[in-house]
Amino acid sequence: FLDSLSYDEMFVRHGQISDAFHETFKWLFEPPQEQTSWDNFTAWLRNNDGQRTYWISAKPGSGKSTLMKYIASHIETDTELRAWAAGSPLVRASFYFWVGGSDVYKSRESLLKALLYQIFINRPELIARYCPRRAEVHRLFGSFPISWDLDELDNVAQNVVKDKNTKFFFLIDGLDECVNDHEELVASLQALTSHQNVKICVSSRPWPDFEDAYQKGPHLLLHERTEGDITSFVRSKLDRSRGYTELKMRDSDFADRLVEEITQKSQGVFLWVEFVVRAILSDLKNRKRIEVLERRLQELPEELEELFQALIDMVEEDLKEDAYELFELVRAAHSPLTLLTLSFAHEEGKSPEDGKSSSIARFERAKLNPQEKEGRCKIMKGRLMSHCKGLLEVTTPVEALAACTVHYMHRTVREFLKKPDIWKAFSNVIAKSSFDPYAALCRASIIHLKTFDIEIMKTNIFWAAVTDSLHYA
Repeated sequence: FLDSLSYDEMFVRHGQISDAFHETFKWLFEPPQEQTSWDNFTAWLRNNDGQRTYWISAKPGSGKSTLMKYIASHIETDTELRAWAAGSPLVRASFYFWVGGSDVYKSRESLLKALLYQIFINRPELIARYCPRRAEVHRLFGSFPISWDLDELDNVAQNVVKDKNTKFFFLIDGLDECVNDHEELVASLQALTSHQNVKICVSSRPWPDFEDAYQKGPHLLLHERTEGDITSFVRSKLDRSRGYTELKMRDSDFADRLVEEITQKSQGVFLWVEFVVRAILSDLKNRKRIEVLERRLQELPEELEELFQALIDMVEEDLKEDAYELFELVRAAHSPLTLLTLSFAHEEGKSPEDGKSSSIARFERAKLNPQEKEGRCKIMKGRLMSHCKGLLEVTTPVEALAACTVHYMHRTVREFLKKPDIWKAFSNVIAKSSFDPYAALCRASIIHLKTFDIEIMKTNIFWAAVTDSLHYA
C-alpha cells in the first residue's frame, strides 16, 4: 500500500538544501525582543490557542529553505511539539516544493502523496480506517488497479486529520514553487488546519495569494531578521583566508568595515552574500590592494539579477562558448542532468565534422569502468566551477560522483538565465558553432545507453535512459 504513495525522489530535496551555517538561526527558538516584527515561533509550536499556521516569508535568496530544513531537524521543534501534543501520538511530515527539480517536486499531488506516506508509515493502523477499499484490495491482491488522483488524495488527507487522537505537524517549504493554482493550494491547507489537532509551518515568497492568506496570523519576514547571521557568516568565511588575516594586521579598521558593508548591502539576502564573499576571497587570495577591494565592493550590484549579469560578464572570452553551451544544456534538459550525462552531451554532443566518425559510433557497447566515469565527472565538475561562476552547482555526492546531478545554484538563477534577452545573448555566441542542445542531449542519452551492462538493462534505469533518448530526438 505504501509503495503506491511513494516515489523515488520523495526525500532527495531535503538532503540537497544547504545546512544552516554554524550559529545562524539560533534566534528562532529564543523569545523575540520587545517591539519585534515577528511572532514567537516557540510559543506557536507549544500553544493551543487556535493559531494553527505559521508563515515564513522573505525576499528571494534569503535562506527560506535552509531555515525550514533547520526547523525540521532541530530538537527544540520536537520538544515544543510534544508539549503541544500532551501525550497524544505526534505525526510529523514535511515536503519541499522545488520548481528547479523534476515534476515530483512541483505539484499538489506530490505534496499530498508525501504527507500521506509519512502519516501512514508512522501510524499504519490508520490505513484501514481511512483507505478501507485500497487497503483490502492490496491485502488480497498485492496491488490496486487504479492510480491515485488529486481528488482522492485530497479527500484522504482531509479525512485522516480528523483522527482526534493524533496530533499532526506539517512543514511545507516553497508554496510559490507549486505549479498548481496557488489559491487552491492555500484553500487545501486551510481546510487541514480547520482541525485543532493540526499545525502547519509554511514558507513562500511574499506573493499576494500568500500575504492575503497568512499575513494576519503568526509570521516571520526572514530578510528583516538575518543581519546578525549574515555578519557571522561573512566574518567566519573571511577569517579562514590568509589574505584577510594579513589585511587585519595591516588595516584592522578597513577589515572590519569590509564585513559591515557586505552585511548592510546584502539587505538580508544570503545568496547575494555568498557570491560577493566568493569574489572578495578571490581578491584577497591574489593580495589585491585595499583600493581594489573597496572598488570591488562599490561596483558589485546590490540587486541579484544585476549581480548575476556581472558574473556572466566576468566569464573569460575564450571560455564563453563552452560556458553558454553548458547553460543551454541545463536549460534544455527536462529533468536534472547527472554529471556523466552532461559530460557526454558537452564533449560528444556536437555533430561530427565531414569525414569524421560519429561520437556515438566511437563508443562500443561496453561498460565504462569506475575510473573512466570518475575522470569524466571530475573534469566536468571543474569545468562548471571555472566556466559558470557558481551559477550552476553539483549536488552533494550520493554514492558516486557520476550519480550527482547538476542544477541551478538557486531558483533566482534559473529565472534569470531563462530570460529571453539572456538567451538571445547566449545564442549569438553559440550560433557560430551550430550547437543544438537537444541533439547533444539525444546523443548523450544514446551513448549512456551503450555503456550500460546487462544487469542495468533489466532495471528502470535503462528504460529511463531510453525515454530520455526519445524525448530529445
